[in-house]
Amino acid sequence: MRLNFSHDILEPPFTTEEMETSQTACRCAHKISTMYFEDGKSNFPAKALGMVNDPEQGWIITTWDSYGRNTTAGKRVMDYDLVREG
Repeated sequence: MRLNFSHDILEPPFTTEEMETSQTACRCAHKISTMYFEDGKSNFPAKALGMVNDPEQGWIITTWDSYGRNTTAGKRVMDYDLVREG
């Protein structure tokens, strides 16, 4: 994984555990089914694939980057971003 030090200090990448236990910004139910690791280690996923249960649209297939930012159907959807607890 390529690090951007100025960004990573202010907002570090999500760990595997944080990806698994975080909520979405909209508090919609979500499931992560697959995580991809560029460095071959299971500590910091580069990308995650899963689904979000949107109240209006039902379950939607979506992806998150290493910082929990969501992209759905090629568009940035901030409501589905992952947020750390605490």
